[in-house]
Amino acid sequence: MRACRTLVLILCSIFFSPLQLCNASPTSKRSAPPLSGPVLAIDSDKLAVFATRNQMAGWPVALGAVLRGGPENASITWAFPQLGPGVTCTANGTVGEPCTGPALDIVFPTAGQYTVNLTVTDALTAQLFTSQAFAVNVTEANTVPTGTRREVRDLTTTQWETFVQAAHVLKTFGVWDHMGRLHSSAMQDMSKARTAAHGGPSFLPWHRAFIRIVELNLQTAANDMSITLPYWDWTADQPDFASTPILTNKYFGGNGTASDNMAVTSGPFCDASVSTCPSFNDWPVPVEFGGPKLVRNFFADKGAAISTQAQMDALMQEEAYDAPPYDDNNSAGYRAGMEGWVLDVYGEMHNGIHRWLGGQFSMIPTSFFDPVFVAHHSNIDRHWFQWQAGKGCVDWTNGCYAPSDNATLDGIPGAVQVNGTWRLPGHQWSDHMWPWGLAPKDVATASIYTTWYVYAARGTPSMDAPLPILDTLGATEFVSSATPRLPPYMFLGLMGVAITVSIVAFLGVSS
Repeated sequence: MRACRTLVLILCSIFFSPLQLCNASPTSKRSAPPLSGPVLAIDSDKLAVFATRNQMAGWPVALGAVLRGGPENASITWAFPQLGPGVTCTANGTVGEPCTGPALDIVFPTAGQYTVNLTVTDALTAQLFTSQAFAVNVTEANTVPTGTRREVRDLTTTQWETFVQAAHVLKTFGVWDHMGRLHSSAMQDMSKARTAAHGGPSFLPWHRAFIRIVELNLQTAANDMSITLPYWDWTADQPDFASTPILTNKYFGGNGTASDNMAVTSGPFCDASVSTCPSFNDWPVPVEFGGPKLVRNFFADKGAAISTQAQMDALMQEEAYDAPPYDDNNSAGYRAGMEGWVLDVYGEMHNGIHRWLGGQFSMIPTSFFDPVFVAHHSNIDRHWFQWQAGKGCVDWTNGCYAPSDNATLDGIPGAVQVNGTWRLPGHQWSDHMWPWGLAPKDVATASIYTTWYVYAARGTPSMDAPLPILDTLGATEFVSSATPRLPPYMFLGLMGVAITVSIVAFLGVSS
């Protein structure tokens, strides 16, 4: 009987006594471990936040929040004391929106440290759930060491896995989908031949800025400044393009599965509702962008054609960056050829890859939701990078960019009069490209883009070592004061101790 009482007392002391393993208050914060990995370890935390680190003034800082255990109808509001009241953000693909929601971006106009206040309330009851503050550093100029972008197949296994994990972190925080909506909105009025980011001169500089923003977000997610965007040299996969290893489970995953409506069911970005896709590889797509699953349908578009290396070599000989009418009706010019409009000479280039893969990737408004987008556009940027270097481009002169600020555009389709001058807003050298305050000159000037990254030739193995981001501002987890539960291994261990002690006590009584 005494042994039984001993067993009961020991078990009760273990399983019902309060265990104070953490002294954090509801508003305390701790430095987060690197926010990397397919699954974020924040299940017992109230809130985790994401903010782009190492971003420059005038460039967008992405913000994202993940709640665990919060109100079902959470309302998330962001405020920036140094910017004052009435500041707006880019959210849901729209500029000038209130700074609310789980993912958005904000442009800080000057360098410095900015406070970000984040408030979470129950949208139905208006009851406060939590209110937190953290800081974001914004720099005057690029502070990230010059990176080396490499062909996908030249990455080490660790580098590729880190890239994949970082992409999933951005997906978890809603940042990837936020940028997908931004890219979609850049199409604006698709009835026009020339939009903010496609079918016109800004096609190359707009996407250079866009993927650079993606790159900094991936570095933040991986806590590693050595992570750069890999490029996919698709001309090297000719003539057997369908057998490229890039579109296998080793890298971006393969074709969709016919029995699952062409959803991608394996690889690092797949549909976890099927057994062939581990839960940590789940890559959901918003329904309004062709989701809820990532879809691919290789060569369903029988008219899609992949440009050859010979066609790429010919394109590199183009003298002029662009020419009238500066849209998708051009018959010459480097930009139009690379985008895929000079079919009879250069083939489909950029457009052909989109069409061949099918699914979300085949339509510009949905294409960013397929992660292969970044490798494709990194390759497009690589060729533009090489074309600029070959011409000795340092600015817009010598045919390096067109139209210039003082170009005569009277009679050009889509031109509008601004202060008595005909212009193509968003496409000339000093014009702001939607939705940023960035202009082509901010990304197409050699002294700028060559300090960000260089491209290694395919077949150059990576020797890059990880380069952690020392500034931890911008990646913070806020911890609740709730008493934590025992980990399973500790639970089992203590139970074993209790049983052992009880048996010893029982034997002692029996003897």
